Amino acid sequence: MNRRMGFGLCLLGLVLAGWLALSGSSIGQEQDPDSLSRRDFMRMKLNYTQNILEGLTTRDFGLIISGAEEVERITQAEAWNSNDFADYQKISEELRSVAQHLKKAGQKSNLEAAALRYFELTMKCMDCHQYLRKADF
Repeated sequence: MNRRMGFGLCLLGLVLAGWLALSGSSIGQEQDPDSLSRRDFMRMKLNYTQNILEGLTTRDFGLIISGAEEVERITQAEAWNSNDFADYQKISEELRSVAQHLKKAGQKSNLEAAALRYFELTMKCMDCHQYLRKADF
């Protein structure tokens, strides 16, 4: 195994450990994001990102792609865009961009790139949650 692949697998393991620590109940994917409470909405987003992680660990590029598409879609929902703060909007745009790049990596069946994009996606989620806690939203 080369050094890059080892780094990617190590990184994926760290992300997996973090998600396992944070995981909880999830909501079915059939629900309309605009009709959910903020808490349920975030659980739905968590479910989609867990699907991406499952796709990464099983090399199921369909799960990676569909999870990234759902994350991208959810960032366009009314409930997601209920905050008009410029910093929030910037983080949201960055998250959407990372989801798009993650989808492209999945479409190319590039597991290493998808794993790195997934890590970026996770960091954007953490940035947003940290911002919202500071803003007392």
